[in-house]
Amino acid sequence: MADSEILSGRNGALAIIRLNRPKAINALSAGMLAELESLLPQLAEDGGVAAVMLLGEGERGFCAGGDVRHARELVLAGRGGEARDYFALEYRVDALIGGFPKPLVALQHGVVMGGGIGLSAPARIRVAVEGARFAMPEPAIGFFADVGVNYIMRRTLPHLALLFTMSGAIVGPDDAMALGLTDLILPSERLPDLPHLVAAAALEGETAIRRAIASLAVEQGATPFVDGCDAMESVALATNPVELVTAIEEAEGDFAGTLAVALRAGCPTTLAANWTDFRAAQKQKSHKDALAIDLKLAALMVERPDFTEGVRAVLVDKDKRPSWFPARIEEVDMARLEAAIV
Repeated sequence: MADSEILSGRNGALAIIRLNRPKAINALSAGMLAELESLLPQLAEDGGVAAVMLLGEGERGFCAGGDVRHARELVLAGRGGEARDYFALEYRVDALIGGFPKPLVALQHGVVMGGGIGLSAPARIRVAVEGARFAMPEPAIGFFADVGVNYIMRRTLPHLALLFTMSGAIVGPDDAMALGLTDLILPSERLPDLPHLVAAAALEGETAIRRAIASLAVEQGATPFVDGCDAMESVALATNPVELVTAIEEAEGDFAGTLAVALRAGCPTTLAANWTDFRAAQKQKSHKDALAIDLKLAALMVERPDFTEGVRAVLVDKDKRPSWFPARIEEVDMARLEAAIV
């Protein structure tokens, strides 16, 4: 049905799943996630399906993230357990994509942020469309870089991964490729050709699908975020998030200055939580294990006042003037964050 939030169809042996909430840039409602949790195992078992493509409806983007406004409403209504259940459902869907037994192509266009990265980056084949914008914007809303992103970036140089999640920086496809969030970059004018090309290659397997997509792809270009961060590679030597923030503040240059301002503007507890989650993710054996750690941390973070305040400031009142507690990263209780993921 056209009014369904998840649309599914076939092109030969290719199953196509469309996120269909374009007015909200396909932000993930609980209903959408429940449909995906039901649909993905069906496609995995369907002998007539050789590959799957996941994409978002509308020109604005693939997916702007989870439905944090609704999660905030649940918390304010004293239903924090239901908010936790929402994140548990989201992470189960992310795990299904990460462990999908057939080639799954995620088409990343426009806005690819938060939960949009969680849905697309674990896929076997990630295709970013020119002009796409990737970010983990959780520092602005008092949450943390969840959805398994810290495990997905486990092979990314630590200073790059940490500065990406802790700053909330928005990057393009070229930087996203360098960060380990996408594999190929597609010119926007070739976007209509992609489903037909993948469908034609689906029965030949993953290698053929990759080769077909690569025939349309462009070379990776400039990576301004990664290049700027590489000038501060020494931040990887920091032993705690306070040291990392201090190192950025003491670094020279405009890029470092902009990054320092972003770090100080973000929720201090989010910065510390991102640090904690990144270090924990490096020790996990699988994407699914990392998501289990994320759920433990999410249960703590979603009930903190910073979450309701951050979502208010960014998405409800939109004044972008949150009041964080504590107000400085030096005051964050690191022991509490670390205890949450044990």
